[in-house]
Amino acid sequence: MRTDCEWRGRDALPPGSLLELICDSFSRGTNIPLEIPLVLALHLISGVLLQRGVRVRYAGGELSPRLWTIVLADSSAGKTFTYQKLLTALGVQSPEIPGMAGAVSAAAFFATLHACPQGLLVRDEFGQLVGRIEHDISLSDYKDLYLRLYDGNDIPWTTKKEGALRVQSPEVSVLGLTQYSTWHQKVSAESMLDGFAARFSVIIARPDPARSWRDYPTWVVDTNKWAEAWGRCERVLRSRYGTTAKAEEYFARTFRALAKDTELPEPFFRRIMYSAHRLACIYHVLLEDEAEELSPADYAWALRIIRHHITDSVEVMGNQNVSEIERLIQGAEALRERCHAKGETFNERRLYQNFRALTPQTAAVILRLLHEKKHDEYTH
Repeated sequence: MRTDCEWRGRDALPPGSLLELICDSFSRGTNIPLEIPLVLALHLISGVLLQRGVRVRYAGGELSPRLWTIVLADSSAGKTFTYQKLLTALGVQSPEIPGMAGAVSAAAFFATLHACPQGLLVRDEFGQLVGRIEHDISLSDYKDLYLRLYDGNDIPWTTKKEGALRVQSPEVSVLGLTQYSTWHQKVSAESMLDGFAARFSVIIARPDPARSWRDYPTWVVDTNKWAEAWGRCERVLRSRYGTTAKAEEYFARTFRALAKDTELPEPFFRRIMYSAHRLACIYHVLLEDEAEELSPADYAWALRIIRHHITDSVEVMGNQNVSEIERLIQGAEALRERCHAKGETFNERRLYQNFRALTPQTAAVILRLLHEKKHDEYTH
């Protein structure tokens, strides 16, 4: 068996860091896809930082190290085992918001958030929830809570018993876990392009053919050095960080380079890239850096994760939802022909009015794809 030096995520593990210790341990003792401990560790640390009030000031304003990610993996990929192992070995109090993952109504969800407005939400079978939120009108309040939570704005709520309530400045990292094989059946192309699912970065955790499950009758993870490494991270932790001019320049330069060749729609791409500021803060802590300002090195590590998010998002949107996207384009083509035949205007507004599931932003994306398809037909 090989080591994880050939694993694609190796480039996102700072040598000697807690993150490298964690992934190396899972590589040696389990067949669990290493994207799972990588992403779970980042979100666990994110949740801890949120509960400690960590903030980052950068050129665009101020934000928290909050992450929203969906991990697509097999149903038996070891997600629960990994999370419990991380919690126990690091010796941290779980930053999960009590009861939030099991909340079955908007009222219950708000109640958990009102009691604890900062922390972490880890939810399994997340694809099923996303699909229900997008299509079940009775869950519109539930969806609205998630969207407000993503924006980080105050969330008002009214109950018969307590009257008007408000959660001020909520900050919650969300990690959704779901099966890749059923994702496209539950989540629409509209949602991925500019709906609820577009708020999340995506990472695909595939089984490693070089670490067959047959070779691991028992998962054994060496955690001896984890707590010590986390202790070093905690000792340098600050509540407020800034960014250097060079770090901002590095981010801007990388943004332009990645945007030049991206296949993702602008809103989706920007949301993924925006999380680089948050990830840079987490890497700053993982690098045990005492400085008050995030450096180009912090952003360099963060943007390696971002590249994987971009790659996996392109795959998910291109492969899993290709039939739905094509359906939308075909419908738009038919509408365009009807408009031209009647001498009527065909534009984003007309497209939005005729496809009730679309948002205006998604209509713009479909219109662009339609234009590109027409251009290709003329040039081939």
